[in-house]
Amino acid sequence: DHLKFILPGADGQPVMRDYTPAAFDTTAGTLVLEFALHGSGAASDWARQAQPGQQVEVAGPRGSMVLPDGLDWQLLAGDATALPAVQRRLAELPDSARGTVLLAVDAADRRPLPAPPGMQLHWLDSDAALADALQAWAVPAGDGFAWCAGEAATMARLRALLGAKGLPKEAMRVAAYWKRGA
Repeated sequence: DHLKFILPGADGQPVMRDYTPAAFDTTAGTLVLEFALHGSGAASDWARQAQPGQQVEVAGPRGSMVLPDGLDWQLLAGDATALPAVQRRLAELPDSARGTVLLAVDAADRRPLPAPPGMQLHWLDSDAALADALQAWAVPAGDGFAWCAGEAATMARLRALLGAKGLPKEAMRVAAYWKRGA
């Protein structure tokens, strides 16, 4: 699931960004979202100046695709913007889950992730290294699913690589979370 984070734009018009909740506690009434603080952008600018008690509009969550139980393997791949979704997915997987995690994340942003023992985690230094790792990855036998998210051009490349490996569109979800230069 994900939600819309709605904040005022520089021109007074609302700006909407999608976020995957890292955590939500209905009893405490708390919602945890992670923000990547980068250059300039509506959400990162807001996060830098946010203060306790400040209000913001949140819509959702929307339901996301639910993967079937009992997959033989999973591939989770992305950049730092995918980290909250990957972290939550890993925390929700059963101990029997098997698969590969490929994350292109700066060393300073890497953290221990709650992964089942059968999920192999690989930290990578760049989008190019992410694409190279996916190129070297062999599709395991059995029923599986590939989930990838990050920068648009990199995700287009990963989608093409997965297709070239024979993975059908129904067995993958590749999302462009952001676009370089935009």
